[in-house]
Amino acid sequence: MAATDARPVPRRNVACRVTFPILDADGDLVTGAAALDSEVSKDGGAFADATSEATEIATASGVYFLDLTATEMDADTVAVIVKTSTAGAKTTVIVMYPETAGDYRADVTHWNGVAVAVPTVAGVPEVDATHVGGTLQTAGDVIGDTNDIQARLPAALVGGRIDASVGSMGADVIAAAQIAAGAIGVAEAPNLDAAVSTRATPAQVNAEVVDALNVDTYAEPPQEAPPATATLVRKLGYLYKFLRNRVTSTATQITVFSDDAVTVDQKSAHSDDGTTYDRGEFGTGP
Repeated sequence: MAATDARPVPRRNVACRVTFPILDADGDLVTGAAALDSEVSKDGGAFADATSEATEIATASGVYFLDLTATEMDADTVAVIVKTSTAGAKTTVIVMYPETAGDYRADVTHWNGVAVAVPTVAGVPEVDATHVGGTLQTAGDVIGDTNDIQARLPAALVGGRIDASVGSMGADVIAAAQIAAGAIGVAEAPNLDAAVSTRATPAQVNAEVVDALNVDTYAEPPQEAPPATATLVRKLGYLYKFLRNRVTSTATQITVFSDDAVTVDQKSAHSDDGTTYDRGEFGTGP
């Protein structure tokens, strides 16, 4: 906080320096006020000690300042009292109504120390742009560029768009990355980038599916508790494993072995009380 925090209109949640006199009963300035006690109340809340303490402006002026933090200014109403033990001095009261961003008011008459030009339309400022994109501009630059653009635009728009005829294009300016998938077929552009021209055909996709189902092989499920959520490959694998591999059953347990017919991969407890046969969920071995 510093002298730069002082402003004619306090702002909410922004540090603020307030300056004030301390007076006695006769309205005279009190110099060297002793045991200063500055307290802050926010929106009618209880007064609490301020973070900083009031300081007299040198020398023996009877005028003091107090630096309030952003937190202390975070309210619609900020009340400050400054007490002193000096005999005859009266408690100083300061009430502020900090403005928020939407409350800031401005009636601009000068910009950068220069009077604002009278606008063509009331309430609309006229601005002279000196730089565009960080580059100093002159009237000729702006007018020349504008005229150049206007000369290249068509006299009328078609369906709200600008129609243009491309006279020539550089080599390799359009590749597969610039063309939407499926926008151009191989027949229409046989020399198109390979990433597009070699796109799989329906027959090729069908061949890959048949290959995955009828050619590729998959390992049997390992020693584990069969998951409640699994891929189709894993689920079919369990059906084939329980059909193919060694399985034993006692009065209390069903056991499924791995391909070596020795290692217990899955097992399930079961029972029969003469009325109900109960087989539990398969879990992991051994």
